[in-house]
Amino acid sequence: MTTMSTPWATAPLVVALAAACGAGGSTDIESTLRFADRSDTEIARMINAAVGAEMFQAQSEVDRFGDTFEADPCPTITISGNTATVTGGCTTADGVEIQGAATVTNPWTWDQFEDELEFGADSRYELHGLSFTQAGFTRTYDGFIVRAGDFRSWDTDLTTDAFGVALRSDLYMSCSGSATSATCTIGNSGLELLGVGGARISGTQRLSDQRVVTELTLRGVDTLTVRVADNCVAWAISGTARAMTCP
Repeated sequence: MTTMSTPWATAPLVVALAAACGAGGSTDIESTLRFADRSDTEIARMINAAVGAEMFQAQSEVDRFGDTFEADPCPTITISGNTATVTGGCTTADGVEIQGAATVTNPWTWDQFEDELEFGADSRYELHGLSFTQAGFTRTYDGFIVRAGDFRSWDTDLTTDAFGVALRSDLYMSCSGSATSATCTIGNSGLELLGVGGARISGTQRLSDQRVVTELTLRGVDTLTVRVADNCVAWAISGTARAMTCP
């Protein structure tokens, strides 16, 4: 066994807390991945995606273009009603090459919309080969993200290509509770290493007494169990001695 203490997989699911949401989501990803055959780096990437980190990162990349105080001619941004279209094919002032495009409807944090936003309605992000290249490293996004239910749930089918590995996140997350005690649930969800195999995901992230604990189960041919607490990620693969433990 190995001990590992890292902050990377603590991306919070508990980011919108309100009345309970109903079940939702669906996935066509099958449980075909054998975790015992994957490297620790691949497993770390899948855990990171399972907690929603790749989805939140993609949304953040698009939302930064809604800041009118940091004007840059790249990318091109056009507005129609409550929809913005972001088009790349250019390089930003600070040297980031952007390719592809994205559209975002009802993005409630964007400065450009003023009175056009419909508060309480869904926000939808559609990414079409949207890529960012800096210092020789490229990250590309394809798919959609929907933030719904008064921002209490997320539904995404997003493929992120980074470090030469394409990972599909087909996730549904819903949150309930208050600012001090809350639970976010992942269900009807899956991850897929393209060309390798997939796994179904279920689990929760709970906030209590200012402490967040995440517990996930990823079911492929074998099963990966994950627990994240106190900035430490612990995992184990069923039927094997492979595991990461916390102090």
